[in-house]
Amino acid sequence: MAAPGMLSRVTENQVPAFDLIGKRYDESFVERDTQIAEVDWLIAQLPQGARVLDLGCGSGLPTARQLLDAGMVVVGVDESRVMLDLAEEQAPAATTASATSATCPAWASSTPPSPSSPC
Repeated sequence: MAAPGMLSRVTENQVPAFDLIGKRYDESFVERDTQIAEVDWLIAQLPQGARVLDLGCGSGLPTARQLLDAGMVVVGVDESRVMLDLAEEQAPAATTASATSATCPAWASSTPPSPSSPC
């Protein structure tokens, strides 16, 4: 188990890296067959129109777009504003929020996050 505060320090250090990588992220990670297959499996388990949280959504590819194409309601969450901007371009029907699992504990809510709140 990580020491208290360790996880927040780790993620704080990752945000600038993802902001810097930006659009090159999708160019760098092209082998996503397993990820796509896992999301196909998830889609088969869920009812049509299910609300899905994509925590660490990154650029929105391939997961958020794949879920949207299957008729799911997607909430994409990431700490990197640059990655969220990409997700908003590549999966525009998703709701996005700049947050972490630590800052938004009420994910089980059936109500989508409001524009004024990431949770």
